[in-house]
Amino acid sequence: MSLKESLNYLNTLESFSSPETWRKFALRRIKTFLKYINNPQDKLSYIHIAGTSGKGGTAVILNSILTRAGFRTGLFTSPYLISPRESLIINNKEIKALEFSNLILNLKPKIEEFTLKENFGYPTSFEVILSAAFEYFAENNLDLVILEAGLGGKLDATNVIPSPLISILTKIDFDHTNLLGKSLKEIAREKAGIIKTKSICLSAEQKKEIKVIIEQNCLKKKVSFFYAGKNFNWQIKTLNSKGSIFSWEGFGKKYKNLKLSLIGEHQAENASLALACAGLLIKKSFFIPEKSIFKSLEKVKFPLRFEQVKKNPLIILDGAHNPHKIYALANTLKKVYPEKKIILIIGILADKDWKKIIKILACLSKVILCTSFKAGYNREVCKPRLLAKLAKKYSDKVEVILNHRLALKEAQKICQKG
Repeated sequence: MSLKESLNYLNTLESFSSPETWRKFALRRIKTFLKYINNPQDKLSYIHIAGTSGKGGTAVILNSILTRAGFRTGLFTSPYLISPRESLIINNKEIKALEFSNLILNLKPKIEEFTLKENFGYPTSFEVILSAAFEYFAENNLDLVILEAGLGGKLDATNVIPSPLISILTKIDFDHTNLLGKSLKEIAREKAGIIKTKSICLSAEQKKEIKVIIEQNCLKKKVSFFYAGKNFNWQIKTLNSKGSIFSWEGFGKKYKNLKLSLIGEHQAENASLALACAGLLIKKSFFIPEKSIFKSLEKVKFPLRFEQVKKNPLIILDGAHNPHKIYALANTLKKVYPEKKIILIIGILADKDWKKIIKILACLSKVILCTSFKAGYNREVCKPRLLAKLAKKYSDKVEVILNHRLALKEAQKICQKG
C-alpha cells in the first residue's frame, strides 16, 4: 500500500461519529477494536491533555522540553493540517510515509474483521489513526506519550488509555456544544472525564463553576490537584512579534527570563502549564536539566498559531476557530502590532460560532475579504456572503472573494505601508 492508497482508504471511512453514534457507542467501539490489535495503548505511559483552547500549544511545548531533555517522546495531536502523519510524532519527527502506509495496511484486515464480527459498523478514520499511533508508539520503546484529546474528554476516543501519569486541563469554554452540552458545566464535566485514579491533575485557571467540577472529580477519584495561580505562577516581562520573555515559579523551581518563540500571552500560559507538568515529572524522578527547558522554549515551533509566513507585506496565518481562541488572536494582534492596519481574510466552518467570530475580529479591521475553502473531513464551509453581510455592520470595506488564493493576492495588492 502506497501513502496515497492508505490515505484513500482512510477517506472511505467516516471522519467522526455523529452525535447520536458518539453517545450510543461511547468508548465501546474503540475499546473493542483495540482488542483486535492486542491493546497497544496499555503498553505506554501518558500525559493526557484536554480542554477547549491551548491543548495543542501545551502538548507541543511539553514535547519540546522532554525531547530536548533526552526522553524518547511520542506526540499525538489533532486535527492534522495536511497529512495524518503529522499526528504520529516521535522525538519531533513525523512518521515516514512508508511506515505510515504499512501501519494502515496491517490494520486494514483487522478493521474488516472487526466490522464483520461486531455490531458497531466501521471505526472512524480518527479512531483508526489513533489506533495506528498506539501501535507505532508501542513498537518504539518510548518513555512517555503526550496525548491530546480530539474533543471532549470522557467519551473522547483517546480516553481508552490506562491512568496517565498526569492529566492536564487547559482553558475550558464553549465549543462542540452539539456533542459536549449547551452549558459550561456540562462541557466541564465532559472534559474532566480524563481524570483517572492513580494520576495527578493539573489545570489552567478556570471560571469558578468549572474549577469546582474539576475539584469534585479529583476528590472523588482521590487524585492530587494542582492549579495555576495557586501552585505555580508566571509573569510576562515582554511580549512582541518574536515571542515573549517571562518568569515562572512552582514546585520548588524558579526560572527567570524564559524566552518563548510562540507569540501571545496565551502561549505563555500554555508554556506555564507545560513547565508545571515538567516540575511534577521532576518530582517523579524524571531528570530534566534547566538548560533543556530554556532551549526548548526558545526553539519550539507550532504551525498556524500566529505564524508569520512573510515579512513584506506582513502575512500572518492563524487557525483559531472558536470564540475563546479568537479572543486570544485579537488580543495578540492588538498587543504585538498596535500601530498596524489589518486586512482580514477569513473563512469559517459552518458548524463554528461564526457570528461571534466575525463580531470579535471585524472590529480590528477596516478591510475584510470573506472567502471559502475546501474543508477536510467533508465538512461544510460557511457561505462567504453570510460572513460579509454580518461583517458590514462592523467594517467599512467588505468584499466577497470565493477563491482564497485570489483573496490573498487581492490583499497583497491593496496592502500599503503600515
